[in-house]
Amino acid sequence: MVTVRRDWNIEARRLLKREMASAGVGYEELSAALLLQGLNLSAKVLANKVNRGTFTLAFFLRCMAILKVDQVTLSDAK
Repeated sequence: MVTVRRDWNIEARRLLKREMASAGVGYEELSAALLLQGLNLSAKVLANKVNRGTFTLAFFLRCMAILKVDQVTLSDAK
């Protein structure tokens, strides 16, 4: 059996960016929506966080809720 090593930070980043693009939501809009939920991140800080892909699952789920995504397919994150 061949094991392929995946970089999970890259996968997380790709998933979140894909869902943002699909919803037509940019960093400014997501930042504003997060602020309404009490999370104060500027668009630039948010972009850096997403591009690093080092956010928590809780942050990812919060973003998915804002984007109205209730299902994510991992195999599309290539």
